[in-house]
Amino acid sequence: IACAQLKLFENGYAEIGCMVVKKEYRSQGRGDAMLSFLERLSVMCDCPNVFVLSTQTMEWFVEHGYKAVEVDKLPPSRKKVYNYQRRSKIYMKHIKNIRDLDAAELWWNR
Repeated sequence: IACAQLKLFENGYAEIGCMVVKKEYRSQGRGDAMLSFLERLSVMCDCPNVFVLSTQTMEWFVEHGYKAVEVDKLPPSRKKVYNYQRRSKIYMKHIKNIRDLDAAELWWNR
């Protein structure tokens, strides 16, 4: 139905990658549920800084509180392997604690 990857980095960073929801299950809250799970898992792993990279539209992540950032905001080990030729956009969200996620989810349009 949906899948994604959460990769942990140094200094409290985590990257959400390869997130996809099967076409017939889109617009049913599955992506919201997957994102919520990954963000909570990130916080539980002491990684409050969550980021995504994509060459595609990022509107959905912006709607969920992610902000555009430059490459210099990535953790050092991820910055080292960033592919400048792909020109991936980087969006990041700082999550203080699980309660922040609870409050944000109240405003999601499901």
